[in-house]
Amino acid sequence: MYAYIAYSYKTHPNIIKKIFWELQNSNINTFFPESIELSAISKDEMIYVDNICRNKIRESDILIAIYPFGLSVSIEIGRFLELRNNDRNQKRKLIIFDISKKESDIAKKLRCEAMLTPHIDDIVTSTYQLLKIINKYTDN
Repeated sequence: MYAYIAYSYKTHPNIIKKIFWELQNSNINTFFPESIELSAISKDEMIYVDNICRNKIRESDILIAIYPFGLSVSIEIGRFLELRNNDRNQKRKLIIFDISKKESDIAKKLRCEAMLTPHIDDIVTSTYQLLKIINKYTDN
């Protein structure tokens, strides 16, 4: 099982690291782009980071998108879904991890997202829920 965490760099770095370490400690191989340790400022650096992330998404069984998210995460989700659509067994899972702390916010937002909502396998609000869901996937 390999998980990719997609998130906005500006969004709660401590929460992202906590999620990463809890997954790692539960023996779930996990990648998050910050681990590249490069502030991609130049176009060449951005392309370098993009190539690494693209390969990691290809390897991933699960994409965990940290909500709220923006354009880059939307692209990561799109790449992941394209790979999933090309898989015959469709075992790849998309999980939205809502850290917004506004319970109704994500429900309202996703209600009108026809290109995203039907493809979400689960929405979680805690690492406990996340681990429980991932364990469900590994048992199948």
